[in-house]
Amino acid sequence: QFSYYTEINLLTALDRTKEARVVLEARGGVPAGEVLRLSYWIAEMHLGVAEGKLEIDDTELHDRMRKGLVMTAGRDLLLLCAWAYAQRGEHDEARFAWRHAMEREGSQRLEVAMPKLATWMADYRQAHPDVDEPEPEEET
Repeated sequence: QFSYYTEINLLTALDRTKEARVVLEARGGVPAGEVLRLSYWIAEMHLGVAEGKLEIDDTELHDRMRKGLVMTAGRDLLLLCAWAYAQRGEHDEARFAWRHAMEREGSQRLEVAMPKLATWMADYRQAHPDVDEPEPEEET
């Protein structure tokens, strides 16, 4: 099953989104098992970036961000969450996910693995230059 999600990511990276959507929908819903679920999430969200839309509810997006926050290699998932939050106009959440993503491991060459996400990041960074600044310290 894992190879299907790899195929979806490759098709999406090659801008063959219609084919990627067909493969994703043929797989059905979110699979059981942590690794497969994470692979599904990344494939679905990556495809969402390429299509310009992601149809998951707020709770699902929050759950995905929480998962990325506990992963050493959660960078890709957190950046995808940042994109999803930005699309919803929730820029505080987008910045939070972005900043935490930068503290984690992820794809070595995002511009190759997820070119649409890399393009969005460059555009978002230009529109929101404070995104790379550290989280402000809370006063006690």
